[in-house]
Amino acid sequence: MLSMLFWGNENIGKQFQMFGNQHLIALFLVCIGIGWIYREREWLKTREKKVARILASALLLQQVLLYFWYLTSGAFSWGESLPLYPCRLSILLAIIMLLRDSDKIYQVVFYWATAGATVALLSPDTSGFGFPHFMFIQYFIGHGGLLMAIGFMAWVREHRISKDAIHSVYKWSLGYVALVLPVNWITGGNYGYLSRPIAGNILAVFPKSPFLYLLFLVGGMFVLFGLIHIGILRRRELIWIKEGKLS
Repeated sequence: MLSMLFWGNENIGKQFQMFGNQHLIALFLVCIGIGWIYREREWLKTREKKVARILASALLLQQVLLYFWYLTSGAFSWGESLPLYPCRLSILLAIIMLLRDSDKIYQVVFYWATAGATVALLSPDTSGFGFPHFMFIQYFIGHGGLLMAIGFMAWVREHRISKDAIHSVYKWSLGYVALVLPVNWITGGNYGYLSRPIAGNILAVFPKSPFLYLLFLVGGMFVLFGLIHIGILRRRELIWIKEGKLS
């Protein structure tokens, strides 16, 4: 009974409810983790490599256990269980980014994590599983850990988004769409939610027509990336003006 409650492929516990108590507590814990990195950034700088390895190891363990669950629970499917969701790809890239202190990866993963992981945390797809099921726990550890990794790179390692970064993330995102669309067609899957929204998800507000849905999804994603980019550059200008570096 306990093993099924935590590891089974059928939900015998409490159904996940968006913005229910479980969801709000998970969001609160994620915010605590991100806030801790920001607050303790100076202390973390003295232990930067060790902390980077810990974060990378936690994300790697989350990914290994996720695919182990798919294989051992009988829930594996080609249309769901591959590492082709944007956040899963971002987590794998973030592991490399942390271990190699890669600015090139940071310039892309920053947008995917800031936009994608934030939306994913606010409108989760836990396959309906609630706490204490493994899929619920790993979901918030993975997405929360991804945002913590971005915060670590920005506040502890002091990486900065370049003016040209938006062009890179647009190209990478278009490449992702071009790769995943045929995979969804072949497998019947919905990687990146490019084929259809899930019930109760924020993407359900988009048109029902597959073509219009995809157009709104990709267009909305690009607009969100653009707004994030403009916000970063504008904030940087205001800081420079305040410091007298820009008149």
